[in-house]
Formats: sequence, structure tokens, C-alpha cells
Amino acid sequence: MRNIIAFVKIALLVNLLIFIKNSVKDLNDTLYDLNFAIERERDRFTSLNAEFSYLSKPDRIDALSKKHLNLIYPTIDQIEVLNR
Repeated sequence: MRNIIAFVKIALLVNLLIFIKNSVKDLNDTLYDLNFAIERERDRFTSLNAEFSYLSKPDRIDALSKKHLNLIYPTIDQIEVLNR
């Protein structure tokens, strides 16, 4: 009888260890996926930051506005001084 109880205890412990091992493996896989996703987002952020820096250059915006907006500078008689 003692041998059967000892065997059942050992079997339960083995099953518990296998469950814990699988849980840790699943958590490690999740951690790897999350770290990969974080790194991918960092790369994307860096790329978008560089693109924004290029697109928001004042010289570039000025050249595009001159090309596409056809704006003219106001003449002196179109400017009024406002008193506060």
C-alpha cells in the first residue's frame, strides 16, 4: 500500500513538473514574440521619424508651396498696422 501511495505521489509530481515546464516554455515563446514585436515597432518608429524629418524640412515645404500653390507676396498697400 505504501508503494502505491509513493508511486501516485511521484506520478503527480512528474505531471506537475511537466505542466510547469510547458507553461514556462509557452511564456518564453510569448516573451520572444513580444520582444520581436517591440523591436519591429522601434524600427518602424525610427523609419517614420526619419521620413517625418525629411517631409517637414522648411526648404522642401517652401519649394513645394511655390510649385503647387502659386501664391504671391502681398503688396505694401495690402498690409495694415493694427493698434492694440
